Amino acid sequence: MKFKWTDDLSTGIEQIDRAHIEMFATIDRLAGACKKGKGKEEISETLRFLNSYIAGHFGHEERQMADLGYQSFAMHKSQHDGFVKTVQELQRKLESAGPSSELAIQANIALVDWLVKHIISFDKSLGLFLKSRNK
Repeated sequence: MKFKWTDDLSTGIEQIDRAHIEMFATIDRLAGACKKGKGKEEISETLRFLNSYIAGHFGHEERQMADLGYQSFAMHKSQHDGFVKTVQELQRKLESAGPSSELAIQANIALVDWLVKHIISFDKSLGLFLKSRNK
């Protein structure tokens, strides 16, 4: 099963949507590798990418929310912080036990689940707020 971006996940904010599309592509590569039994080869690259990428993406969103006085900023930031902790925990497992298919599958499930739920529950609302501020 392909993990693909669909237009119904769009926030309407180009920079945020581009970041989400890139995260979807990265997680899709991991999902594809897991399906082929090669997840353990891809997990290191996926976590390396996410560790560096989410800091910039989340930082950008959080600066916008803070600068514009977004009412749900604290809740949204706590979601980001939770995801960072999830990625860090997966990284710790990778470093302590090495890459494994089991870890790749676990990471794939956690990442897909979080990203889709976060976009639908938090980022779409943020997109509406940001669009209302740019009128």
